[in-house]
Amino acid sequence: AKGLEWPVVFLVQFNDGVLPLPTRTDNREKEILFMEEERRLAYVAMSRAKTRLYLSCIQRDEMGTPLLPSRFLDDIPQQLMGQNSKGTDQ
Repeated sequence: AKGLEWPVVFLVQFNDGVLPLPTRTDNREKEILFMEEERRLAYVAMSRAKTRLYLSCIQRDEMGTPLLPSRFLDDIPQQLMGQNSKGTDQ
């Protein structure tokens, strides 16, 4: 079963270090498994959107440290990407 769907889904703070989490182990094989599971969870969250999906990320944390958007954004085909909050193409 696919599960519940909603007309609009928001994924907030879609940043590296949040999704995916930082490296947790020195074991490369385990880390790959963790990454695959987190990628699957991101896909499940995104696939719940019927009409609109909004992904947001923050540029800096509360201490002012620059943050990067989630590397999982690279998995989304460019033609599916919409517009950012300023109304310009991403």
